[in-house]
Amino acid sequence: MAYALVHGSVSLIEGFYAAIKNQIPHARDSFLQAFGEILFKAWHDATDPQLQSLEYCCIQDLMHCAAHAGHKVTVSALRKVVGVLHQYKKQPGVDEMLCRLYEPILWRGLRAANLSVRCNCAQLFFDGFPLVDQSQLNADIDMEIQSQFNIVSVEFLTNGHL
Repeated sequence: MAYALVHGSVSLIEGFYAAIKNQIPHARDSFLQAFGEILFKAWHDATDPQLQSLEYCCIQDLMHCAAHAGHKVTVSALRKVVGVLHQYKKQPGVDEMLCRLYEPILWRGLRAANLSVRCNCAQLFFDGFPLVDQSQLNADIDMEIQSQFNIVSVEFLTNGHL
């Protein structure tokens, strides 16, 4: 399956993802884990334009759906799929990819007016914490981690947003 995603057309990737995405809320944990593994393997081996499609049409869409889903069962299922990617954070490029794809979703979602979105984003944030690009200089990584601690401190503890 991962081979087909890596070597198939962008429309094949999008069609495969659309078919699987509809099954996520009702899927068994083993299916969710397997889908996450397939996404990771495909992402790991892909090159443009398949890489762009996997990142933005599939992975980032899963992140967005997990942040904005209204049902706890759906959020939990989506987190299990995305959680597989978190397990590979130590692999080259994964942390950078997670930071880049989460960036437009998490930081806005953690300050959202909707409590459900804030809670979902907080869960995603803590699932992937710390979200740092390992290719940065150590001083920049330290500043990014401190920034994330500040978000936790200000948004969650001080302002009581959760």
